[in-house]
Amino acid sequence: IVEHTSNLGMVTDRNLRITWVNAAFTRITGYTAEEAIGKTANELLNATQEGGPSPAAQAILDAQKEGKPIRIEVLNRKKDGTLFWSDTDIQPILDIRSQLTGFVEIGVDITEQKDMFQRMQGQAKELERLANVARFTRNAVVIVDTQWQVAWFNGAAPSILGVAPEALQHFNLDDIQRNFHARHFDSLQQAMLTGAPHTASTSRVELELAD
Repeated sequence: IVEHTSNLGMVTDRNLRITWVNAAFTRITGYTAEEAIGKTANELLNATQEGGPSPAAQAILDAQKEGKPIRIEVLNRKKDGTLFWSDTDIQPILDIRSQLTGFVEIGVDITEQKDMFQRMQGQAKELERLANVARFTRNAVVIVDTQWQVAWFNGAAPSILGVAPEALQHFNLDDIQRNFHARHFDSLQQAMLTGAPHTASTSRVELELAD
């Protein structure tokens, strides 16, 4: 199974020296079997600059010293220096007398998923920052959905727009238009259609739109 899987696979002896790797190991890490055999995974794939094991790699070493299985996400470094994340599952190999003889390791490359998660975290932080700005600004902030219906507005919007909150929540963009100076509205609507950032202001309202 390990030989034919598309995921990184290796076998080590009880001293954690690599004794076998599959084709996916070479494809993912860049190391040939000849380069890997006899080395430890930490020697080949350690991603830390200091040379010592990362916290995740140390957790693996601790589990292996005790002969225990472990599953953990690890940041590794390829032969060319590229970093990649793997969801690593390590199981001990026991002989017929239940004595530890080595370990088998399978690592799934999850770099793309980790990158996507980090981007989503960054977007969430930015949205939170914008939400705080919108919530506490003294200007009117109104968010409309794809049907141009009001989806949210901050506390300043009703008084600045001269509309009761219970009425504003049922407004659409045409209704809001009546509260904007005509020369600003065309550029505002065009920006919303194209998704381009835009700021339109009058003496009463400042409205910022962004992706």
